Parts: sequence; structure tokens; C-alpha cells
Amino acid sequence: MNKQEIRQLLEEVYFEVLEENLLKEDTLKTSTQMILGKFPTLRDTIEKLLTKEYDHFIDEIHWVSPKPSTFKVQFKSGQSFILKWLGKGFQAQVEGKRFFLNNVSEYQSALDRINELLKNGPVSAADEFGEDEGFDDSGAFDSEPSADSGTTDAEGEDVFDTGEE
Repeated sequence: MNKQEIRQLLEEVYFEVLEENLLKEDTLKTSTQMILGKFPTLRDTIEKLLTKEYDHFIDEIHWVSPKPSTFKVQFKSGQSFILKWLGKGFQAQVEGKRFFLNNVSEYQSALDRINELLKNGPVSAADEFGEDEGFDDSGAFDSEPSADSGTTDAEGEDVFDTGEE
């Protein structure tokens, strides 16, 4: 091989590596995905706490502190909890209480607290089902107003409020 062939081979390899890196960046579109890609133990812990469908519940994950590595997990409901790496496992801080996730009883307690956060969070039905559809006060599904939603007088005639008296 001469210098020209080596140079050409190096350029081909260089461009292949660049292309692979660009593809990886395209698949990791959000900061949360980048953080979970960088910290696989964090991803495993979140999957253990929330299942593999965690993205239905989590809005964002922020890297709060480098040492010890601390992460804020923000739910779509606006509530959050903290995960801190302790070297052998994570410590979860949920609603001010700390749980060592390597301890089974504390892990179960953390799951209960996270469950309460998710159940009691301020999520409205309109957010879940869109603007056009929703639930009325009785909990029944109301997609369109009914035709007889006006008020009737004593004779059964429809009365509409025009704003005039």
C-alpha cells in the first residue's frame, strides 16, 4: 500500500465513523434520552421503578449534580423526585423522604410514594384526551353538547338566555 491508498482508506473510515455518530445523535433527540444513554444504571433503575413504558409518565430527567451523580426525574404531572447514585445503587428522595433502593423494604416504600405522586398529581382529563373531548362533572364522557341542553319554561317551551331582560 502506498500513501495515497492509506490516505483514501483513512478518509473512508473517518466518514463512516462520523456518519455513525450523526445517526446516534438523531436517535437520541431529547436531553432525557441523552442522559439515559450516558447513564445505563439510571435507565435500569427507572425501568425497575416505572416499567419500560416510563416515557408515558416522565416529562424530563435533569442531571442536577456531577458528584455524587444526582438526577431530578420530572413527571408529566409537574411533580418530581430525586435519584442519587451512591456507588452501589441509587437513593431515591420522594416527597422529602429518602429510600435506599438496594434495600427491598425501602424499595417497596419508594414505589408506594412514587405511586402516590402519580395518582395525586394535577393531571386533567382534557390533557389526556385533547381539547375537543372531555368529561363532564359527573365523570361521563361528553364529546358534543346535546341538542336539548337549553332551559324550558313551565309550558315545556325552550328558553334561551339572550342576555337581555
